[in-house]
Amino acid sequence: MLVKFLDFLEEEKNDLKAQLQDKDSTICKLKDLIKSMREKSKDENVKYDYCEIETKNVELENTADSIKKTRVRSKEHSDSLIDKLNLKSVENEDLKAQIQDKDRKTYPSENATDAESQNAITF
Repeated sequence: MLVKFLDFLEEEKNDLKAQLQDKDSTICKLKDLIKSMREKSKDENVKYDYCEIETKNVELENTADSIKKTRVRSKEHSDSLIDKLNLKSVENEDLKAQIQDKDRKTYPSENATDAESQNAITF
């Protein structure tokens, strides 16, 4: 009877060892799975971050191009306005000269001789 009890205990011990080995194996598999998932997660995060960065770069390039185009149009418009202003300035100077010329002819200076005054008035 003692022998049977010792055999029973030996079988229990062997069963527990087998269960422990199974559990250890399962734990190792789970650890490997977790490690693999972490690495995949890191890779996926890196890929995601890379894609996000690429997207932002494209958006920034498009914005920069748009700003450059707007700047060029603004510069062209500004140059056009400056040209028009310069033209108007020249026209104003011509008009001033014409007015001064007419004033001289209409209102002769006091230093002019009578003959010059009469010539100026007749014009």
